[in-house]
Amino acid sequence: MKEVRFWGLLLGLFVCLGAVIPLVSKADVLDTAPAGLNLEGLFEPGKFDRNSATMQTVSKNGHSQHVIELTNDDNQVGAMWSTPVNRFNMRVDNQVSMWVNFGDKAVGEGLAVVLQNYPRKMSAISRYGKKSIIGENLGVYGTDTYTRRTAPATIAKTAIQKSWALELDTKVNDGGFWGLYPRGNSFDEKPKKMHMAASYPASPDTYTQRGGLTSSSRFEQNHGSIADKLPLADGNWHHLVLKWVTSKQIMSYTLDQGPTRMTTIDTTVFGKDIRNVTWGLTRVRLKTT
Repeated sequence: MKEVRFWGLLLGLFVCLGAVIPLVSKADVLDTAPAGLNLEGLFEPGKFDRNSATMQTVSKNGHSQHVIELTNDDNQVGAMWSTPVNRFNMRVDNQVSMWVNFGDKAVGEGLAVVLQNYPRKMSAISRYGKKSIIGENLGVYGTDTYTRRTAPATIAKTAIQKSWALELDTKVNDGGFWGLYPRGNSFDEKPKKMHMAASYPASPDTYTQRGGLTSSSRFEQNHGSIADKLPLADGNWHHLVLKWVTSKQIMSYTLDQGPTRMTTIDTTVFGKDIRNVTWGLTRVRLKTT
């Protein structure tokens, strides 16, 4: 069984009197990072405009290792994808483990662990909104910016195609204050708190149209195998393990040795008779106000 391990870094910020103040410094986060591996040649930043993701080298116990930083400021989209030598093999049992740190406050939207066979490979990312980055799509899901009612398939086409995603969502996009800001901000109308869930970003079944004649049209995301009310943005490093059992076509995932959840992946979403897929992380961070 092949095991690939990497460590993701997400810096947490919080808002105080309109100023963005780091609650946990980057140096402090790196100092407390678990021992990791050298990832050179295994991952590369996504090849699309304005990608904020970087891979940084740090020294731990005299050894060189890498930390992935997906965003470091407001209004950013980051993605880090596996290189051809580090594809995820769907034909064999596989395991991936990582440590992630969201900081002390839920400034960003969270992240998604993504398996994809999008023809653009390293350039894969959700289509941005017409005017700004859309936080609820986490860089992998569809973009809901339409002013009129439209079909779920239209939203699905703006997601990363031929993909499966496990989201660790640190912001509940429930329409905002009294539901007055629903468009592009209503995917999480059912989850109550920070959550983890799996779905197919490019499937129309992932999106349900809400609203109509008397209320704003908007889309809600259908979350599969959801784990709600998770303490993600608490300043600690969290250990995430994904295990793929090819004979059963089941992906299980465990956060911090908590309950293991399982979901079936229909591998035909990646294409016919596909063996290896690209995998990595996506993340969105909007402007803090």
